[in-house]
Amino acid sequence: VLAHAQDTTERERADALLQQAIARASHGAQQLLMLATLEGAETPAARRVDVAQLVRELLAQAAPSAMQRGMDLSLDAPDALWAAVDEPAFQSIVVNLVDNAIRYGREGGTVLVKLATDGERLALQVRDDGPGIPAADQSLVFERFHRVAGTQAAGSGLGLAIVRQAAQRMGGRAGIGKGLAGRGVGLDVDLPLAEF
Repeated sequence: VLAHAQDTTERERADALLQQAIARASHGAQQLLMLATLEGAETPAARRVDVAQLVRELLAQAAPSAMQRGMDLSLDAPDALWAAVDEPAFQSIVVNLVDNAIRYGREGGTVLVKLATDGERLALQVRDDGPGIPAADQSLVFERFHRVAGTQAAGSGLGLAIVRQAAQRMGGRAGIGKGLAGRGVGLDVDLPLAEF
């Protein structure tokens, strides 16, 4: 379409559609590679990381997307929280949960990320005040390629499958919790704290 465009307007529109298609294909390929990596037989050794600082850095990377949608993105976490984690798996959990909250939350809404520990477990919660997930879909959202019917935002249906796989790889679990202000959705990841 781009090669056969007759005028500048048609060419610009075709170029924009091409760029969107490339971005979608690239994101889908990255998601599939991450899922394949997490399913690999070899689990890397846990590394001592300040997970609070790591989450702050990942939220800083997500901030432009949140700002573009007029969303308030915030973190409730201690100044420092050292834990031994599989860092790539933990990063994939945070990135996918925050991306989902921004992508599927409401325009001008709120996304709250909470990180806490009780000394034995590490809890990560991502809450939003968007449209939420219908009860009929809640048991399916962690399945590969599942997308909630009527969802307008672009996506591959792999983000939450990656979250579940990464949590399981680290000996934890992922689940659905309550959203903010009586609406939206909460996604929770509970991980055991490894010795270091």
